Amino acid sequence: MSIGIGTRNQGNSAGASVNSFNATIDASAQIGDVVVLSISQNGTQAITSVTSPGTGAWQLRETVTTSGSNCRLVVYTKKITAGDPGANIAVALAGSQRIAWSTVPVTGAKDYDVSAQATNNTQTSSLIAPTVNATKPNSMLITSVAARNGTNGVILTFTSPGGTTEQADTSTTAGAAVNSGHTAGSRALTSAGATGTTTFTPSAVASFAAASIVISPTPVQGAAALSAHGDLTAAGKTVIQAAAAMTGHADLGTAGKAVEQGASAMSAHGDLAATAHPVAQGGTSLTGHGDLTATGDHVVQAGAALGAHGDLAATGDNVIHAAAGMSTHGDLTAEASPSIHQGAVALTATGNLLAAANVPHTFPPDLLINPLTDFVLTCLCTTLAAHPNPIPAGRCCHRVGDHVTFGVTASGENECCPGLAWSRVILVAPTSEASFPNPDGYTIQKCSVRSWTVHLELGVARCAPVGDPYLGPTCDQWQQLLADGMLDAMYLRQTVCCIQAEQKYRDLVVLSMGTAGPTGLCASTTLTIAVKLVGCDEC
Repeated sequence: MSIGIGTRNQGNSAGASVNSFNATIDASAQIGDVVVLSISQNGTQAITSVTSPGTGAWQLRETVTTSGSNCRLVVYTKKITAGDPGANIAVALAGSQRIAWSTVPVTGAKDYDVSAQATNNTQTSSLIAPTVNATKPNSMLITSVAARNGTNGVILTFTSPGGTTEQADTSTTAGAAVNSGHTAGSRALTSAGATGTTTFTPSAVASFAAASIVISPTPVQGAAALSAHGDLTAAGKTVIQAAAAMTGHADLGTAGKAVEQGASAMSAHGDLAATAHPVAQGGTSLTGHGDLTATGDHVVQAGAALGAHGDLAATGDNVIHAAAGMSTHGDLTAEASPSIHQGAVALTATGNLLAAANVPHTFPPDLLINPLTDFVLTCLCTTLAAHPNPIPAGRCCHRVGDHVTFGVTASGENECCPGLAWSRVILVAPTSEASFPNPDGYTIQKCSVRSWTVHLELGVARCAPVGDPYLGPTCDQWQQLLADGMLDAMYLRQTVCCIQAEQKYRDLVVLSMGTAGPTGLCASTTLTIAVKLVGCDEC
């Protein structure tokens, strides 16, 4: 995601002097945005507190005062967290002042980078925000100015220079007193280094205090994904190891984010006629022309499942064991639903599926383990919903296997970066009162097991810091990752309380807590529990 500007807000104290006021963050602001709060004062009363509902403190970046002490600009930044969008920012001062303010959210931002300040106590028609040296390319420059005319009743307005987008133009409106004016602008930077000055023009001469603030972008790690022509026609965030997946023409016609092991999935012309994201090991599932006429998401081991023409006329998601289910022409004229892997003979000589060949399987429901795992997952997802940085909907789910592997979404996003939570079964074994939470090696005979120990892993994964093209992660970034992990651990412990509130799951012990990674872009926090279940409900 490239850096940009969200919806700004601005305001003023009208004709009054105030010792407290509320600035606002627009409701459209997104968690992870960096918001720049600028406050213009017609004096030098100290700001004593700045608070908003989200977690994390507002960071003071610049306090700029004219030499005559009649005009002051104060600038803060904050990374938006849950509770901030649409909320008030409560600001308190040591004494009364006339106030004008703005909030400018920067999207696709990593954090504050660097800033500089400038003042001029002389009444002038050129309000000059200083140059500052951006340390990274593709950053966002926010320039902010507090201005004071000195004549009672003058209400200032402002004109931004070319190349700068105006983000604020506001002033107090006292008729018999000196007003406080404020303007702000934004400009996207393409390269690191000196930004140059930014000159605003007021409607009347004014003394001023100004600051230039650089907000750095979220790192993009996909430079190596560009071809010899440098063309990347779709978001290549995760194509960082996929240079070989580009053809001689280096054309990538659709999002090839997950094709990093799939060079052979490109045809001679390099055309990819359909989204082949999970075809990473399925080069042979393409025809001679490299065309894939339907979504072949799960055809990764099914090269032989294509006919002589290589056409797949319907969704062949579960045809992975059904090579014989294809006709001479390789046509599949109806959806091959999951039971077809045992139903090849249900196809006619011409490969047509004349009727639903589903082979029904009826099994009694699991009355012991599934109710526990579903209840544990419900507790986990419900508890994490109250987290200051909650797990998005659809990202809290069951996982299976001996460990959790973090993948890449179809949009090219590492799945742990928005936040990921899971519950995973580690072990189910007979136990006893004396052995629990450990297995006791009891020989299983039908209906003879009196109790079971079920070991479950609860986990949360977040994005790990990756630094930038110039430097690795900073100590502050590692410190933030540690703080985030410890907060996740607290919510995992609260999940245990939720589980134990259910009477039949009160025999529960915490076996361990731990962290893992970073692996790729992911770092995780896990909690392992054991629950004792009594009885043989299947019998």
